[in-house]
Amino acid sequence: MRPLYIFILLSLLPFYLFSAPAFPGTLSFSQNDGEQFKGKLKGDEWLHWISLANDYVALYNPTSKNYEYAQIKTVDGKNQLVPSGLKVDERLHKLQPLKLSKSVAPLDSIRLSKLYREPKAQHTQKSHIKKSNYKNKSLKTKSTQWKEVLKEENPLK
Repeated sequence: MRPLYIFILLSLLPFYLFSAPAFPGTLSFSQNDGEQFKGKLKGDEWLHWISLANDYVALYNPTSKNYEYAQIKTVDGKNQLVPSGLKVDERLHKLQPLKLSKSVAPLDSIRLSKLYREPKAQHTQKSHIKKSNYKNKSLKTKSTQWKEVLKEENPLK
């Protein structure tokens, strides 16, 4: 009975290794000019953001190298979260949310859950094996014959 429990535990373990929640506490983020603000990490592996006070959301903009307030825009027919161009200022979203709401709207979790989620990491590695046409080949099941056909199609350099 004990080996059965170990088998079940080991078979379920890989599912927990593929994802992990973001840090649940409040973190301090630094802008390019040294100014700091506090926020919480939210999201998943496809869509992630920094949650600020009063339902504002921040994203890192690599072109300006600053954290900016986020807004929802339609890109290629899909709603996506994009930086607004307005640098995050903690005094603005904590003390003057009405002034900020004229230029950037606060985003609640319901609106964020409806956004398009696309994997950010793209595969850049190209295949080393050339495409081959096996339709014209009659292959038998012996492994040595497969090796010969593969050598013909993919010669070593």
